[in-house]
Amino acid sequence: MDMRLRSILIIFGSFVNKMAHENVWYSHPRKFGKGSRQCRISGSHSGLIRKYGLNIDRQSFREKANDIGFYKYR
Repeated sequence: MDMRLRSILIIFGSFVNKMAHENVWYSHPRKFGKGSRQCRISGSHSGLIRKYGLNIDRQSFREKANDIGFYKYR
């Protein structure tokens, strides 16, 4: 087997394996749990406030609370 053909087979073989492996990522259905919900502003999954159907993370809520209609009584 000459060197050129061998290098083509190696490159093509790694390309096929890489593409097949990339197709596996994020293929599992996200219907339940933290992965299924995200912030409607930032898209973050952590610190999500779901009460009243807000679906906003804590940081975005602190920025937008007055605009939404939440006020501090102190």
